Amino acid sequence: THNTLIEVAWTVIPVIILVVIAIPSFRILFVQLNTPPADLTIKATGNQWNWTYTYPDEKVEFTHSGQRYLLGYGREYFGIWDRQSPATPAYRFTRSDDGWVQAWQKYVSIETNYMDLRTGLR
Repeated sequence: THNTLIEVAWTVIPVIILVVIAIPSFRILFVQLNTPPADLTIKATGNQWNWTYTYPDEKVEFTHSGQRYLLGYGREYFGIWDRQSPATPAYRFTRSDDGWVQAWQKYVSIETNYMDLRTGLR
């Protein structure tokens, strides 16, 4: 009632197939784990009404975003970046209370579609 040859084949053939699949898979897995260093690091944080983008290497964070301009801050300044040329801020303001007020006023005057994060109003 038992056919030993079929039972052995039933067990050994799938094992051979799995080993044949596993050998290249392990090589690919180990290559995948060796990632090169990143050229740019970006941290994206979801807020209730927008996204906050942080570039930790450059110490820059965009906190308010509109259609054309981004309002954020760098190491020593508040800034307004143009989305079309985001390498350097289009406007810089001192990193102080007065600088933030000036940056916000300028941002509101040039960005037509923004949202006040305190009130949720456009």
